[in-house]
Amino acid sequence: MISLAPEPRRAEPKQIVGLATRTTNSEESRPSTAQIPQLWERFSEERWSERLEKVGAFGPTIAAYSAYESDVTGSYQLLVGRQVRGARPLSPPLQMVSATHALYLAFRCSGPLPHAIIDGWREVWAYFASDGAPARAYTVDFEIYPEAAPAEIWVAIQDGSHQLWRRMSSTSEPLHGQSLQASLTVKDLDKSLAWYVEMLGFTIARRIERDGKLRSVAVQAGDVRILLNQDDGAKGWERVKGQGMSFQITTAQDVDGIAQRITAKGGVLDTQPTDMPWGARIFRVRDPDGFKWTISKAPPVS
Repeated sequence: MISLAPEPRRAEPKQIVGLATRTTNSEESRPSTAQIPQLWERFSEERWSERLEKVGAFGPTIAAYSAYESDVTGSYQLLVGRQVRGARPLSPPLQMVSATHALYLAFRCSGPLPHAIIDGWREVWAYFASDGAPARAYTVDFEIYPEAAPAEIWVAIQDGSHQLWRRMSSTSEPLHGQSLQASLTVKDLDKSLAWYVEMLGFTIARRIERDGKLRSVAVQAGDVRILLNQDDGAKGWERVKGQGMSFQITTAQDVDGIAQRITAKGGVLDTQPTDMPWGARIFRVRDPDGFKWTISKAPPVS
C-alpha cells in the first residue's frame, strides 16, 4: 500500500537499459494474457541485474513505463533494467529507454512485493482520477526498487501542473541536507582550540574577533566543520555542557593512530579503539567541556 501523500520530485535526464515488453492494463488483469510477471521472471532467472553491469549499469533496479498509446486504457512499453550513463550500442534482447528532465510525483509503496506495487498502482490511478489532481504526462514513469527501502512509483506530470507541483513541494517535500555543522560554546576558547587542533587533528579555518578580542574559531577536518565560541558567562561559568548529545566523525584513516596521538599528548580516551559488531572500529573521547565524540572507521565495503 502507499504510505503518506505523494512527494514532488524532479528527475534529471536518464537512460535505462534492460528487457522490455508491450502490454495493456487490460491484458495484465488476466493471468492468461499478463506479460509483466513473465518479464520479471526472466529478468531475475537470467540474472540481468548483474549482467547489465557489463554495459555500465549502476543503481537500483528500475521499471520504466513509456511509449504510451494514450492513457491508462491504452498500450505501453514496460522495460525492466538499470540506469546507464549515455547512449550506447546494444545487442538483443536489450533495449534502452531515455527520459528527459521532468516533474514527478513519487508514491512510496510499503509491504511485500509484488503486491505493494500492484496495490500502489491502484492508488495512483485513484489519486489522478480525483478532483484537483495534476494531469499525468504519459511520457516515462518509473518503479524504483532500492535495496534497503520501500519501492517507489514515480509518475510524470504535465508542465501545466508546475504551479501545483511547486505548492506541493513547499509543503510536503522532505528536507534534503547537504552538510551539518556544529556550533559549540566553550569555557576556555584557547584551551578548546588547542585540544581540537593538536589532539584531534582539526585545522583552523577562520578566526572571528569582536572588539579586538578573539570570540570564535571555525575549525575543520575534511568535510567536518565546527565553530567554537567563547562562553560569555551570562548563564554561569559552572553550567554543564555536552549532556544528552554526542557527535561522530567517520573517517577512512587509522583510528588507532588517531587515538595514540591523543594519548601521547596527554589526552584521555573514554573507550579504547574497539571493533563493533557492524564492522566499524571506533573509540570515544570528550573535549575539555565534556562534549562527547566518537571517532569511527567505516567497515570495508565487501
